[in-house]
Amino acid sequence: MKRLNIVVEGQAEETFINEVLAQHLAQFNVGAVARRVEFSHKKKAIFRGGLVDYAKLRRDVVNWLNQDRAAFVTTMVDLYALPDDFPKRGEARKISSAQKKADFLEQAFAGDIGAKMFIPNIQLHEFETLLFVDIQGLRSYYPTHTKEIANLQAETARFKNPEEINEGKTTAPSKRILNHVPSYEKVIAGSLMAIDLGLTKIRPSCQHFDGWLTKLERLP
Repeated sequence: MKRLNIVVEGQAEETFINEVLAQHLAQFNVGAVARRVEFSHKKKAIFRGGLVDYAKLRRDVVNWLNQDRAAFVTTMVDLYALPDDFPKRGEARKISSAQKKADFLEQAFAGDIGAKMFIPNIQLHEFETLLFVDIQGLRSYYPTHTKEIANLQAETARFKNPEEINEGKTTAPSKRILNHVPSYEKVIAGSLMAIDLGLTKIRPSCQHFDGWLTKLERLP
């Protein structure tokens, strides 16, 4: 079985990969393992989760590549609030298309790492994007917010697909959810809702995500 190590930004992504992606990829003879990016290391304790700066992400990717040279390494990190020190981040801001921006940054990421076993992936625009495939699913976790969730759906109806919902500080997918459902918890409701949705519903609506998963299914 081919080995695949995935560096993720937070616990919700880690849960989603372990509960959904890993089981799916096993059908393609790919054994996937997720690990949150390390942001602090004190004595024997390692603290993981959250992308504070690119250097920490790069270190995790390179370390995993070196620790297991026969395994592929990929990432699941958000385009929203991507660190300013990310390779060619400034140039990417001039690109209006979200898809082209992510592609451009992934190429820069791959060039900086410089390893054939590395498959860069930047989520458009963050984990919550996946939830907008069917945002009404939030009602299962927040039944007292039926009206607010309906308003949220109406607010984002103009976007052709969830991956077009932008990366503004107040209009990114997670910010829109929190604006209507202030008690929203990504780790609990977010990850469980993504698991409930499943890949069959997510892939047709999220082309960038689908393209990444297709690459993983076809690992040589």
